[in-house]
Amino acid sequence: MARQPGTGNRWTNSERDERPGSLFNELVVLPTLAPQLARPEYLDTNLPFVALPQLRSQQEQHGVLGFFPSSAAPGNFVPPTVDQADNDDDNDDDTVEQLPARLFSTSIQTEETKVELASGGRRSGTKTSTKIVRVTCPGPKVALLDLSRRNIVDDVIFGTINGQERYACSSLSGPPFQICSGGKSAAPVVRTDEEWIRVLGMFGPKLKDVIFIFDITESALAPYQRASAPLGHTNLMTVTAGTQ
Repeated sequence: MARQPGTGNRWTNSERDERPGSLFNELVVLPTLAPQLARPEYLDTNLPFVALPQLRSQQEQHGVLGFFPSSAAPGNFVPPTVDQADNDDDNDDDTVEQLPARLFSTSIQTEETKVELASGGRRSGTKTSTKIVRVTCPGPKVALLDLSRRNIVDDVIFGTINGQERYACSSLSGPPFQICSGGKSAAPVVRTDEEWIRVLGMFGPKLKDVIFIFDITESALAPYQRASAPLGHTNLMTVTAGTQ
């Protein structure tokens, strides 16, 4: 039984005009498997796309392969518009409220190693002894979670003990400091950015007060002295709250 003209896919040149076939058959199957039967406009990719001469009833009803509406020809697809008014209403609901920064009360405890000379008598001669002088002073209330290691050293510590003009924190390391909320025995030492980030991860939700322990011995701070530092000795601790 012969097939009716205009239905199914074509496989001969004699059926070219009366049996256009499906879009997949004309664009993919024939150019790939039977190029001698394919339409020239579908073989040359430089030519503009030409619609089939006759749309099948299924294509007219549902659109070509579901991409084109039935009222539009292939190649003339117009994307649906979005109601701008709906977007404006959605943007009003998406407003994000900024939460206030979490502030911490800080204290700076400085440690300075001093060498003292003492007479040991005729036989032993002069003896030297060392002692550590500790001074604690209140620091600023700051958002520690938003500060870098350099901010802590340059702004919080040096800013409190009057050391910003003479010293500056290195971008690679130091000067080191310890941070604790009470006892010093378990206070971690921070020298690098990675160590500071690790310490920030230890902050509990109830932590409000922290103490920075900082060595202000001149030999310890010498590598971090600014080139433009003023000559002479600088008294780092100008504001003290107590001495230990």
